[in-house]
Amino acid sequence: MNKCFFVTGTDTGSGKTMVSCSILQKANSLGYVAVGYKPVSTGISKKYPSKNSDISLLKKYSKLKLRDQEISPVMFFQDTSPHIASKMDRRRINLNDIDIGLENLRKKANFIVIEGIGGWYTPLSSQIKLCDWVKLNNFPIILTVSFRIGCINHALLSIEAIQNSNLRLIGWIANMFSMRDRTQSDYFYSLLHLIPYPCIGIIPKISNWKVRSIKKFIKSKYII
Repeated sequence: MNKCFFVTGTDTGSGKTMVSCSILQKANSLGYVAVGYKPVSTGISKKYPSKNSDISLLKKYSKLKLRDQEISPVMFFQDTSPHIASKMDRRRINLNDIDIGLENLRKKANFIVIEGIGGWYTPLSSQIKLCDWVKLNNFPIILTVSFRIGCINHALLSIEAIQNSNLRLIGWIANMFSMRDRTQSDYFYSLLHLIPYPCIGIIPKISNWKVRSIKKFIKSKYII
């Protein structure tokens, strides 16, 4: 049976790709055939989709060799919210395309890390948000919390929204990549106290993470 996890974040640039790659590397080290999936991507080069760092990194950390379109079936070159990119491109985002892409990966892999775009409520159109698709599929959720000023409020609001969706929140991952001051530990212990879900990983400030082993930052008991 396939395992699927949906990785969301407190906001854009929260570190969802880093977290997704960490989980992929951990799962593959445990013997799974794990692959990444990003249903919708924006800011894509027309000629060279792989130059999009999210797609290229998910390809790199996936166990199987996949094409760009297998990683991300819906791509826009405009670097903006997907519902705006869709309108600019005059191309509607079809949930059926996203479903087909996921089903194709399920035939090849037994562990799929689905990376969201933006935060939990990112719209795909004026009628539907990506989280609506997540709810239809009942995926368990992993929340990426980017450590920066305002992250406590962002984390608690995101968790409340996920709870209101009646979905299972596996836990949260502390991405300390952005915070450099001495209040980092204060933020962390505040979140530990305020969030009623386990912290399943801590990603520190590391240099050149894209070429390093990052699986050690994820606690395996929460994903196996």
